[in-house]
Amino acid sequence: MAEISDSFWMRYGISSISPGYLAYLAEACPAGGPWPQNLPEGQGHAFVLSSVHAPCYGTQSDPVDPVLGAEKACAVLGDNDPIAAGRLAEEYLTTSGTMHWVHSTEVSHSSVEGTDECLELVL
Repeated sequence: MAEISDSFWMRYGISSISPGYLAYLAEACPAGGPWPQNLPEGQGHAFVLSSVHAPCYGTQSDPVDPVLGAEKACAVLGDNDPIAAGRLAEEYLTTSGTMHWVHSTEVSHSSVEGTDECLELVL
């Protein structure tokens, strides 16, 4: 159980937090708000997942501008992504130039399928 907890909270050693977790918070806190002032009451899955963002609570958020400033941009959409549906990117991500969409059929959130095609489209 201790290893699972260390992995979930991205801890290593004693009293050490992963720089990756700190980098995640540096991006997620400003983008994900507004954050509540305190952790929600309770226990279970919702409480644990809310606790991951506890360092963000009470911080101000900066609105994220989803407009890319590139002449050409490309995004690989995971139509079968179990975590973030590809249609969300199509709905919210725009560019001032030409936007290319490559659809992946992989049932994965971390697949690299389509990245070569995207690169070819923007170069």
